[in-house]
Amino acid sequence: MLATSVIFFCLSICLSLVFVIVSKDIPRKLQASGLLINFIVLLMLSWGFYSGRPEFIDLIIVFILLNLIGMVGFLRFTKDGNLLFSNSTQEKREF
Repeated sequence: MLATSVIFFCLSICLSLVFVIVSKDIPRKLQASGLLINFIVLLMLSWGFYSGRPEFIDLIIVFILLNLIGMVGFLRFTKDGNLLFSNSTQEKREF
């Protein structure tokens, strides 16, 4: 089972690295790099889980969630130019 997950994650890391290199659009490169980071972290998680050291599971899950939140925020900033206003509706969001 460990060999299958390691092979899958290494193949996914290689594919996302190729997509980071080949892509010409900055937001798509950012998405691919976020995916690359998530796959590397999941590879570390599966390696630690199968080696009998699951102490870092909560830390890795928090890191993945922070990566997702940061990536969505930056992509929204590059799309709209502002985090509080949307170009499509031009209405102010109140928090």
